[in-house]
Amino acid sequence: MSLLTLIGTSALLVHEAAGENLAPLWRESQTADDGRRVQMLGPIFESQQHGDRLWEAFRPFTIKFTDTETQTVDSYFLPPVFLWHDTPRSTTWRLFGLISGTEERRDGELEETTFSVFPLVFRDRDTVNPDDDAFAVFPLYGTINSSLVFGDVSFVLFPFYVNMHRPEGERYGAPWPFVQWQEGPNAEGGAFWPLGGHFSAEGKYDHQYYFWPFIYRSVDQMDQPVPRVREGFLPFYAIERSSKVEDVSIGWPFGGWREEYDTGYRETRYFWPLWMQGYGPDESTERWLPFYMDDQTDDRRSRWFMWPLVALSEGHDDAYAFERTQFLYILYWHKEVRSLADPEAPPSTLTHLWPFYSEYDDGHGRTQAQLFSPFAVFFPNSEPVKKLYTPMFAFFRMERDANTGVTEQGVLWDFVHETKTEDSTHFTVGPLLEHDVGPGRAKFELLSGLLGVEKKDGDYAFRFLWFTIE
Repeated sequence: MSLLTLIGTSALLVHEAAGENLAPLWRESQTADDGRRVQMLGPIFESQQHGDRLWEAFRPFTIKFTDTETQTVDSYFLPPVFLWHDTPRSTTWRLFGLISGTEERRDGELEETTFSVFPLVFRDRDTVNPDDDAFAVFPLYGTINSSLVFGDVSFVLFPFYVNMHRPEGERYGAPWPFVQWQEGPNAEGGAFWPLGGHFSAEGKYDHQYYFWPFIYRSVDQMDQPVPRVREGFLPFYAIERSSKVEDVSIGWPFGGWREEYDTGYRETRYFWPLWMQGYGPDESTERWLPFYMDDQTDDRRSRWFMWPLVALSEGHDDAYAFERTQFLYILYWHKEVRSLADPEAPPSTLTHLWPFYSEYDDGHGRTQAQLFSPFAVFFPNSEPVKKLYTPMFAFFRMERDANTGVTEQGVLWDFVHETKTEDSTHFTVGPLLEHDVGPGRAKFELLSGLLGVEKKDGDYAFRFLWFTIE
């Protein structure tokens, strides 16, 4: 039995025994989208279910998302520390982004598994193609497939012996990078780093350098009508030329120009990356930081005024357009999103006054507001962080649905809670006090029935020591 299931079962027993909401110990309610919401121990435990989707949180430690339609489970522990992602075809997990594992399946049969403790241990086991198996314990011995730096590589007591497997041949280092050589049917070369090196592959490339990284010349795409040539004598100049681009740096990397033949973009650098100008049919930049910046593409525009004081951003995709305003990055953050299919529809808005206040309006009559909100502005697109951490700081939270006329307000994780409609009010202070007024009814109770009175359709009932007297 999982920890979330155990907590949920315990909470259900409390609820059945009490028969009432006991916020902040227990509270059950219906969400605006006709889902079911359960809260226990204030913000500590919460679950919400809507159709085939369920999420459960045990704050501040873990949150789990389940989709029974797609049979997908995403579990997080202190996100982004640990992630577990499970589907019918695969399982993936990561710890700190450094320790990870995967499992690929087809028709219930295991195809491939990987495990790594970056950068020390790498294991890749392929049951379909056993020849592609790889194992390495860095820096002692092993083979790594598709490494970040070298591609497929084998090594013994790295860096004393390294073998990089390339399509054109084999490249060796002993010790790497000081002594290197290359062998293959159409490849040759060697290097004594950092003094000089020369590697070439017939019809593919020719790379050479002297006193790395100051003097170099690299020719690639030699099978094309116009090869790509990069050469430089740093910091005096650096040049790149191909069929698509010419890029010249004088006093690298600060000054120079760039022209892209395929896009029509031309850029002039005066003191890169602070002062520069660039113009083209689909892209332009005007940068005079820290005073002013204006970068544009065909679907996005970003502007800074007195960086980092004020930032304005706008853009669009196929369905929506957005505008964002920031003051000192996060102190004030406001985003507005409009539908391109229905430009007259009200926009959705999200506003942060960090760290005190956050407010969201979906543009369809539903509004949410929270006082205090220190994390939401840093992870605006992270659902795990939003659902796991943000409610822990909800000293005050309000939800309003203009379509139904329902407004809910809660203080101290709903210990004090009020639900209002046009003609009714339901107010509770945990299990201490309940006040409910609506058409044809009125109710007031202390301690869930220790003392109370209720009027319904003109008839009165009294409660004393949890007994009802009619």
